[in-house]
Amino acid sequence: AFLQRGHCCSEVLIYLPQSDIWAESPLADLHMSMKLAERLGDDAINGVSRAGYWFDYVNDDILCRASLDNGAFVVGENRYHILLLLETERLPLETARRIAAFAAEGGDVICAGDIPRKSVGLVGRKERDEAVCSIMEPLFAGGMPLKGRALRAADKYDALLDVLRSVRQPDVCIGAHSDTVGYVHRQDGAADIYFLANISAEEQTVPVAFRDRAAGCELIDPMTGVTVRPIAVETQAAGTTLTLRFSPFQSILAVFEPDMAPILPLSAMAEQEPETL
Repeated sequence: AFLQRGHCCSEVLIYLPQSDIWAESPLADLHMSMKLAERLGDDAINGVSRAGYWFDYVNDDILCRASLDNGAFVVGENRYHILLLLETERLPLETARRIAAFAAEGGDVICAGDIPRKSVGLVGRKERDEAVCSIMEPLFAGGMPLKGRALRAADKYDALLDVLRSVRQPDVCIGAHSDTVGYVHRQDGAADIYFLANISAEEQTVPVAFRDRAAGCELIDPMTGVTVRPIAVETQAAGTTLTLRFSPFQSILAVFEPDMAPILPLSAMAEQEPETL
């Protein structure tokens, strides 16, 4: 029921370089989803996820049809502020223009590796290649007036994550076990709903940092409806960190709303319990 409320909330788009797949794959070997997975790379994609950034993939059609509003691509109720270009050599000319407009209006574009310099198709190829270059090169060289940023990372692994963190801190940062504890974020009016899950067969104790969230929240075990208490609570200007203990395969719902009272850790709850005579 909680995960049917509101809409999903992710801030990052990863561009699907479908034009490169079409250009480089013979028809007998063209399986788009498999080729995209190979080109983007599981290690790179998992790295973005484990760093705390929930993302969606986007193709040319959606990118060109999404509306632009105050530095964000708007798709449905979701607003995306960051676009990642990974292993992208070719762009349709309209997509290149759309990416430049996104950065000009305040969005952030990060390209891992070399920038796209080719267009698509054979008819008028030279002219379109030149047009794509005339957009992409000044965009990433600082030759355009931008409200946002167009940045390059040396690779799609650690260097990409360093640039990504410099642009925007992750929505949720999960301590040392980000490979076994993951999250989903939804928004419903003023409520922010996070579904956290331990996908391992081991108990995990992890600090979970929620960016921009005050300490007022409720933690619920969705299997029982029982309130869960964090081991520790730390509130800073950047948000709230809750240290949570997960049983094997346990999930926890964290619901933040402006009027909620600050959540108390287990130690504070124990101090409030009366002594048994």
